[in-house]
Amino acid sequence: MSRLKSVRLTAPEVGLLLGLAVGVFDSFTLLTNWSVARGAYYLPPLWWLTVLWTWMTACCLTAVVFSSPRLSWLRGFALAFIGPGLLLVSRTATPMKRAWQLPSWQVLLICLAATIVLAFPLARIPLRPSAFWKRYLVGSVISTAVLTFLAADVRVADLLHKGKTHQSSARTTPNVVLIFLDTVRYDESLGSALGTTPNLMRFAARGAAFDNAWAPSPWTIPSHFAVFTGVDPWLAPFDPDTRTIAYDGPTMADRFHSRGYATAAVYANPLLTPDSVNGRGYSEISYSRASAVCRTAIGDLLSRTVFNDGPRMPLCSTYTASEVTARAIRFVSRTKSPYFLTVNYLDGHDPYYVERGCREPSFRALSRAERDPIVSANPDSHAPDLTIAKRVKAQYRHALNCMDRSLGRLLAAVERDPNTIIAIVGDHGEQFGRH
Repeated sequence: MSRLKSVRLTAPEVGLLLGLAVGVFDSFTLLTNWSVARGAYYLPPLWWLTVLWTWMTACCLTAVVFSSPRLSWLRGFALAFIGPGLLLVSRTATPMKRAWQLPSWQVLLICLAATIVLAFPLARIPLRPSAFWKRYLVGSVISTAVLTFLAADVRVADLLHKGKTHQSSARTTPNVVLIFLDTVRYDESLGSALGTTPNLMRFAARGAAFDNAWAPSPWTIPSHFAVFTGVDPWLAPFDPDTRTIAYDGPTMADRFHSRGYATAAVYANPLLTPDSVNGRGYSEISYSRASAVCRTAIGDLLSRTVFNDGPRMPLCSTYTASEVTARAIRFVSRTKSPYFLTVNYLDGHDPYYVERGCREPSFRALSRAERDPIVSANPDSHAPDLTIAKRVKAQYRHALNCMDRSLGRLLAAVERDPNTIIAIVGDHGEQFGRH
């Protein structure tokens, strides 16, 4: 017993052990979520290693920063907040709200109380001075920088590319570009015919337009499945718990790839993961929240801030229209023809995020509490507040207009090669109280 009392850890060692423990718990929650919703919750290879690495880095860096005598009195609370506190907020706040029907402030108060309780034993751990605290500090900073780079999902091929565009050559095989406008439908009441999407309208005017087209499904996964395979989604076995569709046949990308095409996809919607039909046949895929860092509780908090009325985070968030366009253009510029490129824009989806470059001075984003009654309204529900309904539709149009600007840049880039076929489709549309 006396030997155990004489074993004293340094602050960085406490941080590493705490991070390891929190990482194990976080990995368990991820496994649980994946087992019931793996079709909508892709886990990249070696994800568990990245989860442990992320938490150990965060807790070690916190322990080193608060190891000085001046800040040591805050060390217990800082470690409790960065470690189990963030884990509680990220993984238990939403289940508590749903199970107990509590408002957000009460849930946050419960998590804060639990964090304070955990802070006391962490603050009472006897420590000994560390002779290598500078090494721990440098290592933690470098590790944080690497994790940030991974969370930013920077494609190395784009960094190495010098910006030279491949010249089109005389050939009979065309490039093919398939563009999904997620949650966008044609509706004159929403202003689609009145200048909201001028680039889309100009493209439709000089191409073949189908004005009696219906999405095969009212939501993302089965609707995209139908386009990729040519199979009606209700004819394929579907597991509603895991959101997966059983299909062993070829996809559109498979067919292009077998004919020597370079195939790539840029998905803003995080439901379109590479382990499903949406990823088959593509040699290169970019999709929102691709990094395993974004699967941690910390990354999950960053990705959900915009949906919870917070500012959009530069890491672990869904791609905006400008990001989708930039990634697609970089692929086109460094890829030899012919190529098959699939693009998914998500700006028309709730919360109708409008990029800062598109905002008017008077713009104010609607809160989730304001949007939800309008977005979830149906003909059988109570009549929504007409003033709020008008503002929700106005923000939706604003988001579509901003997306249309990026769409115009993509169309201009891919049409530099005249031997290019472009198809623009929607997967479903918002109801706004209608069927």
